[in-house]
Amino acid sequence: MVRANTFWTSRASRSPGTSGSRCDYTHSTAPNRRYADLITQRVLKAVLSNDPPPYSDDELTAIARNCTLKEDAARKVERTVRKIAAAILFSDRSASASRRS
Repeated sequence: MVRANTFWTSRASRSPGTSGSRCDYTHSTAPNRRYADLITQRVLKAVLSNDPPPYSDDELTAIARNCTLKEDAARKVERTVRKIAAAILFSDRSASASRRS
């Protein structure tokens, strides 16, 4: 299953002399999605410039699959770290409780 959720927003410039339709930059929602955001920005730039797409559908599918695998691996590491932190926290508490008994 391919699951690469990348959200972005753009803000139009309202500089003097412009109509506000020019996109100055895009803003990514999460630092852990930087590669996916880079791909999104490249595609967006090509669309806005009327250039050909920088990636084929097969390439985008492979990129999305890779991003999903990396995200899943990062979640696994985060869960492990939380479990270790909880074990350390509770080991101090259980040692204190057993000393009181």
